[in-house]
Amino acid sequence: MTLPEDDFEVYDSEDSEAQISGVLDLFKPPQRVIDLGAGRGRVALPLIEHGVEVLAVDRDAEALDHSSWTEHAGLKRHQEDFLSPEASWFEQGPFDGVLCLGNTLNLVEDEARLEEIFQRAFSVLPVGGSFLIDDFPVWGPEMIRSEWPLGISPDGTQQVVWAPGGRAFAYRTGGEVDSKRRFPEPRERLLHIWTIDELQKMASRSGFRPAEHLEAALMIHFARSD
Repeated sequence: MTLPEDDFEVYDSEDSEAQISGVLDLFKPPQRVIDLGAGRGRVALPLIEHGVEVLAVDRDAEALDHSSWTEHAGLKRHQEDFLSPEASWFEQGPFDGVLCLGNTLNLVEDEARLEEIFQRAFSVLPVGGSFLIDDFPVWGPEMIRSEWPLGISPDGTQQVVWAPGGRAFAYRTGGEVDSKRRFPEPRERLLHIWTIDELQKMASRSGFRPAEHLEAALMIHFARSD
């Protein structure tokens, strides 16, 4: 299928297709999945076409109203900030899978808040059910520091600028790349660095099995334990 244009530009088309393929391999009709931070349907729409029931959640009403969405009996859209303590998405379970892709978890800065999301995901899944996040925590921090020593990718199309303390960064692409702007600016969204060890501890405390790195699909898979 044709992916919605500019769906937050998290991945290029090749990596996006690889991740979507990995998701489709995990879920079959008539399973039910919730897509947290669904945006314009980058992952949700292929799942719907695959016959999987999807609840698409996003805080951006404009994204959920985008023309890319098509009406389908197995699709529901729900506007809310799922990262908020007042979120209610987990009350609409059960689900066979909880998806949080697009590096959305990096928006969470507080460990207690992030662990709460793991706990909420656990609460809506059956034994063996899947909680999927991006695999950036496995490779991202070390790659950026070792291969982008000045914060700019070798081809000059991407840039990271670190906030004081080195645990959060702003990400720039295209015309936003500027070697003279070496620190995040107030208008820029900060992404927090979570290591795989930190996430594994949160997942374990929440009741998930050890993390499985689905490298070809650019995902980390947490399965609910007994």
